[in-house]
Amino acid sequence: MIPTSLIRTTAADLTWTADRWDDLVAYRLKGTPRPWHQPGDDTPEHRAARDALARLEIAEADRWGRAPGHSPAPLHVSTLDVMVDVLAEADTLHQTLAQHLGHDRLQPATSALDSAERFLRWCAQRVGEAAGHSEELFELVADKARYVRTTVTAELGEIEDGQTLNAICPFCMGVTPRTPSGGARTMRIRLVDSRIHGGSKEPLVVCEGQCRPFDAEVDTWHRGKPAWPWSQWEWLAQRLLPAA
Repeated sequence: MIPTSLIRTTAADLTWTADRWDDLVAYRLKGTPRPWHQPGDDTPEHRAARDALARLEIAEADRWGRAPGHSPAPLHVSTLDVMVDVLAEADTLHQTLAQHLGHDRLQPATSALDSAERFLRWCAQRVGEAAGHSEELFELVADKARYVRTTVTAELGEIEDGQTLNAICPFCMGVTPRTPSGGARTMRIRLVDSRIHGGSKEPLVVCEGQCRPFDAEVDTWHRGKPAWPWSQWEWLAQRLLPAA
C-alpha cells in the first residue's frame, strides 16, 4: 500500500516544477551569476552538449524569426540543457502513463525547447492512478518527479551544497561535541551523485551532529550520517525545531 503522503509529495513535485517553468525560461538569459559552480561544466562532453544546445537555440530563433532590432542575448546554456532534459523526461513519463493507464497522449513537443509545463501538469493529475495501477509504475513516476524538481531547483540556485538549515534536528536536538546540551544547527544540504541518473546531483538533508534516529525515521545514510532525500522534505520539515 503506497502511503497517501508519498502520493501527494510526488504530485506536488510535478506541479512545483510546472509552476517554476517560466522562471527557468527567464533564467536562461544571463543576469546574475550562479551561487555555485555546477559539477561537470568543464568536461569535454558537457562543452560539446553546450555547443549543440547553443546551435539549437540559434536554429530556433531563425525558424520563428527575430523581432526588429533583435540582438543575441547571452545565455546560461546549462539552463537550456536543463530545459531540454526536463522536457524529455516529462514527455516520456506522460507517454508511459498514457500507455499503462489507457489515456490519450498529448500533442508531441514541437521542438527540444518546447514547454514541459503541460506534460508535467498532465502527469501530476494522474499520480493517484499510477499508484492504483502498480507499485512499479508509481515508483517510476516518483523517481522522475523527484529528479525534475531537484534538477530545476539546483539550476535556479535555490539549493547550495553545504547550506545550513536554520532549524534544529528533532532526532538529536542539535547535540555536538561543542554543544553537548544541544541547540546546534546540524542539518545541512549536501549535493550527492544521483542514484538514479548518472552524472546528475540530488540534494540530501544530512544531520551532521551526534544523531542516531530510529529505523522508522530514516532510511538513507550519507557518510555514516542520517540523511533524508528531497522527496521526504515535507515530512522532515514538519518535525524540525526552530533555531534559537
